[in-house]
Amino acid sequence: MKICSAALPATANPAGNFDSSLAAAVLDDRGTVVRWTATAQDLTGFNGEEVCGLSVLKLVAEVPDELRRAAQMPTSGRVQLRHKDGDTVEVTFQTARVEGPAEFLVVAAPAHHVADHVHGAALLRALSSQDRITIALHDTDLTIRQTNAGSDPVDGCAVQRATRLRDVLCTEDAESIQTVLRQVLETGVPAACINQRVTWRHHPGRQRALSLSAFRLEDALGRPTGVAALYIDDTDNVRARRHLDLARDVAERVGSSLDVVRPAQDLADVLVPVFGDLAAVDLAQSVFDGEEPAKRLGGGDLHLRNTAMAPATAAWPARTRGGNLIPPFPDNPFLRGFQNGTTFVISAEDYGAVLADPQLTDFHIPPGCHSVMVAPLHARGLTLGAKSVWRCGRSVNGHFERF
Repeated sequence: MKICSAALPATANPAGNFDSSLAAAVLDDRGTVVRWTATAQDLTGFNGEEVCGLSVLKLVAEVPDELRRAAQMPTSGRVQLRHKDGDTVEVTFQTARVEGPAEFLVVAAPAHHVADHVHGAALLRALSSQDRITIALHDTDLTIRQTNAGSDPVDGCAVQRATRLRDVLCTEDAESIQTVLRQVLETGVPAACINQRVTWRHHPGRQRALSLSAFRLEDALGRPTGVAALYIDDTDNVRARRHLDLARDVAERVGSSLDVVRPAQDLADVLVPVFGDLAAVDLAQSVFDGEEPAKRLGGGDLHLRNTAMAPATAAWPARTRGGNLIPPFPDNPFLRGFQNGTTFVISAEDYGAVLADPQLTDFHIPPGCHSVMVAPLHARGLTLGAKSVWRCGRSVNGHFERF
């Protein structure tokens, strides 16, 4: 009887893409072995001459009742096969009807290999589905060959196959990461949890904090074939830690003085450059007098004074000087929201429209600035003052995402 050891088609794989050690046999419609592969011999120790013509059930150490009673060939299952040396090997199998003759192709693999593959595939699917985790397989030229990343709606540039990091990130950041990946590729030593701040090439104002881990990929002979990299977006955690540090810094510096001007200046100094390029703190006149400001909603004179600016040497509007009274504001939704404790982030152009007065615009908006964050100093329903942080010049991130 002819022994067949031809390679199996990929569609016959029972549990994904196993390697060439996958065992296979062909049975007729009565369950008799008519073909036997070399990998089946490796799995059981029996060669084709010993098993062809036998019922496949004679190779099963303990035939399950459901298999013994089956009226037709089962599509899949798990059994204990006899090994020629007297031991048994547990396998997971799957069957498929062969076109033409009334024969069935049976493929099998050690059950623990199948379990490892299933668990590994489940882990990979879980990792791939995480929004904050990007998996990229780079070849030896560090070109991305496979990734779970999609198009970034802010950057507008998709991370696709056959692209490189410099197609997505600014040149300096791409080179920094590629230096790590080349070292992993050359030495085989994995990289773990390397912190990297990156800027998108097509959106230079948007920064993210990444935690990079990477390990080398090798073929069956141990030759390098590429690098697998995990990029974990750690921006929110980094920003939270920065905010905690900022709060601690403010508490230590602002809480050390009873003079209202000194803590206001300390606050302005802490805000720059963490949040922006310029910062101003304005306090109500009643604060200087040791009193609480009146609760007021709507336009009018809030009796605020310029109290602190950082840096003091910046090109502030001529009328913005420490101690100067701030002109009355017009009544509008912006002002009412501010008095209720709302923080606003808007462009300089929109802020000018809110002020609706050229004199107020000249008073409040520093030259060359394009966006501002305005937040009230609010306590017990009272507006004690305001803090303003500006972005200017080439600091193009109008979303205040810097961390």
